[in-house]
Amino acid sequence: MGSHFKCNRCGQIHQGPPLAYGADYPAAWYDVPEEEREDRVSLGEEQCIIDDRLFLVRARICIPVVDGPGPFEWGVWVSLSEDSFRRMDGLWGTPGRESQPPYFGWLQTNLPCYPSTLNLKTHVHTRPVGERPTVVLEPTDHPLAVEQRTGITMQRVEEIATLILHDETYRELRNHLQAIWPTRDVEAFDWTHGPIQQVLPNFRVLRIAPEKPGEPWIYASMGAWEVTGDSPWGVEFVILSPVADSIHIETLAWVAQYHSDPKYRLNVGSTINIGRPWMDGATCSRFLVSLPYFAGPRLEICRLQNRAIRFLWLLPITDAEWEHLRAHGQAALEQRLEAVRINPVDPKRPSAV
Repeated sequence: MGSHFKCNRCGQIHQGPPLAYGADYPAAWYDVPEEEREDRVSLGEEQCIIDDRLFLVRARICIPVVDGPGPFEWGVWVSLSEDSFRRMDGLWGTPGRESQPPYFGWLQTNLPCYPSTLNLKTHVHTRPVGERPTVVLEPTDHPLAVEQRTGITMQRVEEIATLILHDETYRELRNHLQAIWPTRDVEAFDWTHGPIQQVLPNFRVLRIAPEKPGEPWIYASMGAWEVTGDSPWGVEFVILSPVADSIHIETLAWVAQYHSDPKYRLNVGSTINIGRPWMDGATCSRFLVSLPYFAGPRLEICRLQNRAIRFLWLLPITDAEWEHLRAHGQAALEQRLEAVRINPVDPKRPSAV
């Protein structure tokens, strides 16, 4: 197997495809409110007990790969009866434990790429000490059970990698934003005009509504990260606005498309001339790509399993401020903006220089 594959969704070259994926937590863990988990959940590397009534172990679903190296593995959680859990736990470090008969269990991980996999019937086979148990699903017509019986191709492995890479990343990015503003309304918007759909077909914008009078609306791109392929870093962009305005959706789509050209990659300190006021009647028609000082490091970095994505702020600046930056550097401009205490979301603010 090669170390890279071409994604049929974004056209980029990615590392992999991986032959294994795992779930950090059982599905029921997410049902317990965060503030209650310390009291209600006992979670270890290989076992989990929830409310002293749900007993779970980590295990592996192994699927043969018919035309390549394998097997392909899903790391999952399975619930056992309390008696089975206690018996398995009692033999955890015992040599020869693999001679025990399999334990009946219920799958407690909802795997992507399939119809719901929660509560599929399974048999859990103990492995030698140091190896996680393996799971054999009951022979139903569920696609996961069928694939375990018949095997999958490398094309299917790449398909799974594509689905997980894109769908999981978008889900994690949204979760990252909602963890920062958990009580605010979030709405997603597509932008179908111009070439953005050809360049970034999955591109969208999240709009985060203010909760109190005077707070800004927050617009965040979702999809600009894809242009850097298998790089360990990706970038998304954020705009603050005094009002809800679809112009920011258009602007973020344009910026993401601009960023997609390797000649014009954007990072902290880059500037962009968008060729029009950033809002109707605004004094600024350029952006400085800046760190998101308004929210700090908790917004800036979203760490994923195989990469990290930075949210960078598109700070509106005037032509005079851009000239000041060219002459004196980014740090000097930012110090000047801070010294005069600009209101960055005021479209009619005066120039700081």
